[in-house]
Amino acid sequence: MLGKILTKSFKIFTLFDIPVYFHSTFLIMLLLVAIFSPPTALLFVGAYTFVLMHEFGHCLAAKWCDLEVVSITILPFGGIAGIADLKGDPKKELLVTFAGPFVNAALVSFFSIPLLAMGSMPTWLAGVVIMGWWINVMLFVFNMIPCFPMDGGRILRAILTLYWGDLLRATRVAVLVGRVFACGFIGLGLYFFHIMWIVIGLVIMYLAEMEYRMLKQSVHMGDLEEQLQELEEN
Repeated sequence: MLGKILTKSFKIFTLFDIPVYFHSTFLIMLLLVAIFSPPTALLFVGAYTFVLMHEFGHCLAAKWCDLEVVSITILPFGGIAGIADLKGDPKKELLVTFAGPFVNAALVSFFSIPLLAMGSMPTWLAGVVIMGWWINVMLFVFNMIPCFPMDGGRILRAILTLYWGDLLRATRVAVLVGRVFACGFIGLGLYFFHIMWIVIGLVIMYLAEMEYRMLKQSVHMGDLEEQLQELEEN
């Protein structure tokens, strides 16, 4: 029973024909934070609103590229945009991937305008503006780290694919670069005794390696099918 609850996602709303799901672990985390620290819960809601906007950036760009968008799922460590396979077209991957951080960059610009008039603002409103600015700066910087399979790593992979014309080679290099940054996250976590950075580093390494293996298997299967087709033609 508990296992089913911890793996379930709940549909919250639909926008632009894109269903948005909240994972049960995210809802549990938010509930616990709200119980023990209501102000922190408000901060969480604000931060994850910007995360959701980031994911909508990916999805709307995908729709513009005529790609299928399945859903958006919000998890404790961020969001996942369910988009059709992009690996076959590096130009589309570059556009769709960068659209997420671009939303955060646009929000940084938006919050920068009222920063100039903070002297005439109520204290609470100035705090909201500063927090909104900082959250989006951090989201932009963090997502642009070339750490595959994060946005920055996917952007690196798309650029390398365009340059080399070899998706598998580009993915391998992106995974290796991402592994360096993931080890850095783990090192920070060990140094500062922060379990979240360790988890992030390990999850990044695992997901990157899994995606590379799946791609490698897919490429080999494609090569095998081509060889079989040539044999049948001969």
